[in-house]
Amino acid sequence: MVSVYFGVIPNGYGWVFPKKEGYTVGVGGPERNSLKMKEQLLLFLNTLGIVTDSVKVKGAFIPYGSFPKRLASDHILLVGDAAGFVDPVNGEGIYFAILSGQKAIQAILDRDQYDNLEEAYLFKIGLITDIIRQGNIVHKLLFNPFLGPVLCRILKGHHAAAAFFLDNLVSRYNFRYSQFFSLISTYLKEKKSRKDAGKITH
Repeated sequence: MVSVYFGVIPNGYGWVFPKKEGYTVGVGGPERNSLKMKEQLLLFLNTLGIVTDSVKVKGAFIPYGSFPKRLASDHILLVGDAAGFVDPVNGEGIYFAILSGQKAIQAILDRDQYDNLEEAYLFKIGLITDIIRQGNIVHKLLFNPFLGPVLCRILKGHHAAAAFFLDNLVSRYNFRYSQFFSLISTYLKEKKSRKDAGKITH
């Protein structure tokens, strides 16, 4: 099971990803924590009961939360990490790297429908840039020292609801962060529908 731990690092989180022959364990947070990142990782490992004597530690900087003012020209299109396309809420960038690459291809193929290639590309990646801008706001709320713990307490024990929100809001991006309340409404409708279906079955 994939596990995510909030509170193990300021304004970030820790994770445990299972693999066939072990685990990938890590912590992530803002650059201002970077000097203590390895120390915080080792503390996290000790908390999990993992012996750190033979652990291989690797780290990398991820450009999240902002992107260059100019993402394209007539001859250059920035995609993935080069464009700063990383979700500010969870630090995930592989999805945006693949998606922005696809959008770059579409922009090149459709460039004749726009004034220039830059305009075509900016239109195609509108979803990505919107999610990042909205994600910056959500990041501040999620990691607020007062609001963050309240949100975690609300979700604690409600695994079905948490899984639904994460799947639609973070994993698949079926909803943008600005549509959070619409997502709640959708969840409640689906929950009622399942409950009604259960009554009919029985």
